[in-house]
Amino acid sequence: MVANDYVGGLFGHLCGCYDIDSDHTLTMSLSGNSGEVNGNNYVGGIAGKLCINNSNYSNNIKITATDVYNQGNITGVNYVGGLFAYATADKAGTISDYTCTGTVVGEENYNNVIAYASNVSF
Repeated sequence: MVANDYVGGLFGHLCGCYDIDSDHTLTMSLSGNSGEVNGNNYVGGIAGKLCINNSNYSNNIKITATDVYNQGNITGVNYVGGLFAYATADKAGTISDYTCTGTVVGEENYNNVIAYASNVSF
């Protein structure tokens, strides 16, 4: 996958207000990427930018990801991550049981798992 900004192995840019489920959680499991992903800004193995919020639930949306992986090489300039380049949610969520074996190359704000996280722990 090669693009400019908001590039991901599964999706590039997923942001907005969503009616997720009764627990107000966006859940990902058994998902991953094994291909090479290249771009400039917000480049991730699974997603370039993931920001979830919903004022209908009093800012109570969270992200939970389990058994996720990246095996591909990820290359970018700013906000480059093995799983996610940028991930933020209203309520504290978790990313667990993850595997990142691909190489991550960036110039600013880069990490083998998540380059930037707010209310998402890993």
